[in-house]
Amino acid sequence: MRQKDWEIEKAIHILELVRTELYMDMPHFLTALNTLEFKADDRIATCATNGMYFYYNPLKIIDLFQRNSIFLNRAYLHSILHCLYNHIWLKKNRIDFIWNVACDIIVEYTLDSMHKKSISRILSYARKDVYSKLESLPGISCITVYEWLSTYEDIQNLYYEFVVDDHALWPKEQDEQMPMASSLQKNGRVLPNKRFLITNKKGKTMKKWMPFLWRIYKRKNQNIPLHNF
Repeated sequence: MRQKDWEIEKAIHILELVRTELYMDMPHFLTALNTLEFKADDRIATCATNGMYFYYNPLKIIDLFQRNSIFLNRAYLHSILHCLYNHIWLKKNRIDFIWNVACDIIVEYTLDSMHKKSISRILSYARKDVYSKLESLPGISCITVYEWLSTYEDIQNLYYEFVVDDHALWPKEQDEQMPMASSLQKNGRVLPNKRFLITNKKGKTMKKWMPFLWRIYKRKNQNIPLHNF
């Protein structure tokens, strides 16, 4: 086996472990966790998604797993939440950099509000300060955070605090051929993992294009702030 093949095989094994650990901690995310298909790409700093694939740098995944597996758990769920909140497809004519920071803040705020062991981290002063300001906004969404950031003087520092994945693969403008830009997005449906069909607890195979059951999730997690975007 070539070194490159070994790295990819090892990284995929690690990502499968990440999925399993997240599922054990948050079983209501079963469908979401299996939505994106893994795809190795050495050009990616760590990880990225375009709504169809979870792109990863094999060597970086292996290194992160050895040094900080919690960060890796968070990074994977971070990308999943970008898809669930439709961040990839809602930018329109907004400024890229501000939109990207707003999306990362919303996702990280959600993760930090879950209080789950598999994604737990110590909150920095900067995060606590930002979260306090978010909770004073008239509603928490990417739109309101984007508008708030548009008047913020030091966005660059917030970028360094909240950046996790690479947004370079997000569409630059509305593209009708992009996944989830169709009626499936409007119906609350999500792009399935092409390789995997998901099996529920009764052993029945669920169909592809199965919608996320967000209402059930919300009922089970009343204290977790789930935003519209």
